[in-house]
Amino acid sequence: MGLLLNSASLSVNLREPLREISQPETTAVQRLSPGAARAYAELLKLKASTCRQLLAAEPPQAPGTLLVADCADFVELLTSQDAARYDVVAQAQSQRLAALDAAPPAALRDYARAAGGAASSAARRWLWA
Repeated sequence: MGLLLNSASLSVNLREPLREISQPETTAVQRLSPGAARAYAELLKLKASTCRQLLAAEPPQAPGTLLVADCADFVELLTSQDAARYDVVAQAQSQRLAALDAAPPAALRDYARAAGGAASSAARRWLWA
């Protein structure tokens, strides 16, 4: 009987028109700058030094720059498999997260903050597994 009532209410809900979900007007779509996107593409090829050279021309406190720099540290840490570098990388990441906290609210800033925390946890588990 409960299933019948639930399916009846579901069919009523499916007949209602879909409501569009709108974003607040202050939310702007953000993407990596062309330079940061190019640096990230180089990092995906495991060319961390090229990535860092490209990032040097980007605004140092921009969320996209901080995100790609954090990814570069993470990739270098994992490819070197040098647990002794972890403290240096973790300190740099903490500084980037503080810079992101000071940045105006935006989707890219929030994504960079979340990605940084997840990468740190993954590196810690991997290096000491």
